[in-house]
Amino acid sequence: MTVKPYNRTTALCVLFTFLLGSCTIVKNYYILDGQEVKISEGTLPLVGKGSGEEVLLNYDPAPPLHIRQARLVKPATNYDPTNMDTFPVYEDVHTVAAPLSSRQVDRVAIWCTDTATYVADITEQHWGRHYFQLKSDTYIRDVKTGKRYYVVSHEPFQLNQSYFLQAPPGQYNCTVAVFPPLPRTCTVIDIMESDVTDKVKGAPGWGGGIKLRNVSVARLQANQYITQYREVKVIE
Repeated sequence: MTVKPYNRTTALCVLFTFLLGSCTIVKNYYILDGQEVKISEGTLPLVGKGSGEEVLLNYDPAPPLHIRQARLVKPATNYDPTNMDTFPVYEDVHTVAAPLSSRQVDRVAIWCTDTATYVADITEQHWGRHYFQLKSDTYIRDVKTGKRYYVVSHEPFQLNQSYFLQAPPGQYNCTVAVFPPLPRTCTVIDIMESDVTDKVKGAPGWGGGIKLRNVSVARLQANQYITQYREVKVIE
């Protein structure tokens, strides 16, 4: 959820598309039956075994270990969800390049393994101190079966607790939420970030977080490149 004008919830990456030095960054990339398949930007990947066979989710070989966790600089003090002075404060969040568009589908990436599902979310830092919160009833829904998979962690932050990210305004932050593993038959999902209802004193109301409906898992896997680390340099 986000507080407007200066709050936006994050909810929320081993980069497949991250090549070092002067090499090219392949922007859209996924794995199909053990083979690397490259697609042009903006093209949805095709997933499945072939004509007449069941379409299956392709698991990623590893979680997004390259996304670093923010550093706690001030712990919560007698936490009160209505009092921003009690919120914990974090710095050194993982920073990325500005997204290609403002559409949510272009700001979210997913990693699927047989032990967990990782959803990376990119948010803009509007103010020097920008607060966020991720609720524990945020979920991924399998469109085919209707089954919901609720978020289990949002390290290093606590679920259901507001926190500040302290950083230069205008940078883009990337954080990760962890969900249970999705079955291989789950290929189209909803990601629904629960609304935050805390009334913070002296601040506007919360805005909306991730609300993605009927999106291909492979489409979000192809977004993994957007989580490449990009150093932010402040020019005085």
